Amino acid sequence: MIFEDIIYGERGVKSGIIAENKSKLDYAIKCLKEAGADIVLGSCSELQMIQRSNFEIGYLDIFDITINKIVNKYYNDL
Repeated sequence: MIFEDIIYGERGVKSGIIAENKSKLDYAIKCLKEAGADIVLGSCSELQMIQRSNFEIGYLDIFDITINKIVNKYYNDL
């Protein structure tokens, strides 16, 4: 529910409010880390708009992974 509000809530990322939601996302990830999470898997394209470099745990973005795989496959085939 927290992540859904961060993205789709009335004041969520989709409404153009980034900084406020960055703070909420940082807090949510801190809570996940405290609960024992080692990594977060991002699978929402709107998360691309939020700077993720200072998360306290690992972060994998499914879109970054997919784009890198596609570029590497087709670049290597040239």
